[in-house]
Amino acid sequence: MVSAFCVVVLSFAALGLLIAATAQRGEGINPAGATAIIAFNLLLVATVLLLATRRGITAADLGFVRPRVWGPLAIAWAGAYVILICYVAAIALLEALGLSVDAFKGTNTIDFDHDRVVLVLALGIATIVGAPFSEELLFRGLLHRGLRGYWRPLPAMSLSGALFSVFHLNLGVLVPFAFIGALWAWAYEESGSLWTTIAAHAGVNSVAFIATLLFLE
Repeated sequence: MVSAFCVVVLSFAALGLLIAATAQRGEGINPAGATAIIAFNLLLVATVLLLATRRGITAADLGFVRPRVWGPLAIAWAGAYVILICYVAAIALLEALGLSVDAFKGTNTIDFDHDRVVLVLALGIATIVGAPFSEELLFRGLLHRGLRGYWRPLPAMSLSGALFSVFHLNLGVLVPFAFIGALWAWAYEESGSLWTTIAAHAGVNSVAFIATLLFLE
C-alpha cells in the first residue's frame, strides 16, 4: 500500500503541474492534459495489478467476480446522491446562519472546451471509464481490502473513504466524498465484487459529465 501511494503521489504531482500549466494560459484542459489524465488512470491500474501479482493476489481476490447480490449497486449509486444532497443542504443552512462556507462550496468539475470533439471524447473516457476503474481498484480493491486484513469493517471503510476523499485534492468535496467512499467500501464488501462499485462510480461520473456538457458551457 505504501509503494502504491508513492507512485500515486509522484504521478499525481506531475499531472497537476501539467494541468496547472495549461490552465494558466486560460485554456482549461487541453488534449495534452486529457491524455495525461488517461495515462494517470492507466498508471494506477498498472501499479495495483503489479503489486497484487507480486503478492500472489489474483483478480478474483481483488473483486473481479460476479456480485453475490445486486442490491448494494443501487444503494451505492443512489446513496451517493443522497450524501451530496445532504451536504449541499448542510452548507446552505450554515451559510444562512451567517457562517463562511465559501471554501466548502467547490465542485469536482474541470474546465474544458466543449466544442472540441476529440477532447470531449478523451475526457469522457477518462471520467466515465478510467477514473471509476482505476480509483475503485486502488481504494476498494487494494486499500480497503488491505485494511480489512487488520481492522474491522467500520474503521476500514472510514479510513479508505477518507483517503479516497483526500485523493481528489478539493476541499469542496472533502466531506461528501469521504462518506461516499465509505459507502462504496460497504457496497464492495456486501456484494463481494469490485464491479459493483465500478458501476456505481461510473454512473455518478456519467451524470456529472453529461451535466457539465449540457449546463456548464
